[in-house]
Amino acid sequence: MKKIIVLLASLVLCLSCAFCSYADSFVNSGPGAARWEGQSDGRWKYKMGDKYVTDKWVDSDGQTYLLDSNGYMLTGWQVRGGKLYYFSQSDAEGRPMGALFRSQDTPDGHTVDGEGALVGDPWFRVNPYEQPCIEISISEQHVYLYRGAMPVVDSPCVTGKVSTGTITPTGEYKLQAKVPDKTLKGKNVDGSEYESFVHYWMPFNYSYGLHDASWRKNFGGEIYKTGGSHGCVNLPTDKARAIWDNSYVGMDVHVHD
Repeated sequence: MKKIIVLLASLVLCLSCAFCSYADSFVNSGPGAARWEGQSDGRWKYKMGDKYVTDKWVDSDGQTYLLDSNGYMLTGWQVRGGKLYYFSQSDAEGRPMGALFRSQDTPDGHTVDGEGALVGDPWFRVNPYEQPCIEISISEQHVYLYRGAMPVVDSPCVTGKVSTGTITPTGEYKLQAKVPDKTLKGKNVDGSEYESFVHYWMPFNYSYGLHDASWRKNFGGEIYKTGGSHGCVNLPTDKARAIWDNSYVGMDVHVHD
């Protein structure tokens, strides 16, 4: 019986050591290694056991990385806690892709301190939501798409017509779909019907969405007050395409006054 107990204790000890060794190797793995998993869209996620790590800072192979709320490795300028940080966008920048810059100049010529935070004031509109998202400002009549700390696409727009009450609803939404070449149908305030063909239909609140509006020559300003849409967010065709290319289904959409 004593021999059996000793053997069992030894087995438990061996398994424990093996697990510790595995855990250490996991923490020290880098992008492309066992626990960094490439996704179909070309981005990376960090997997712990059978779950992806989300919305966390991760130390790996002596480098620091940041993961978004969906678990994706972030690159470029990112904002957290009101501070701006820069993460390598490719191995060619002298650090592994996604690695935090510290105490040095960034590739675009700005300086970060020992913690990695930007020294000085930002020179761009800072993403107030700290996650990839689309921001629609009705008062500004402008759309911003963020993949990091700064907009990667921004555009003037035309939102819902104020004078007839077909306003664009404010609130927090998700991009529900990306549908190419769609004919939008509905009724005007006077009861007549309309049909509008668009190349890029991106709904975020069922019948409300972003889309190109080739029939408009001008965007922004105060057009929306008396010449606005039926509630959708109208965009120039090239900007709608850029938002289409840089967005994904499930992306946060913030609509505010």
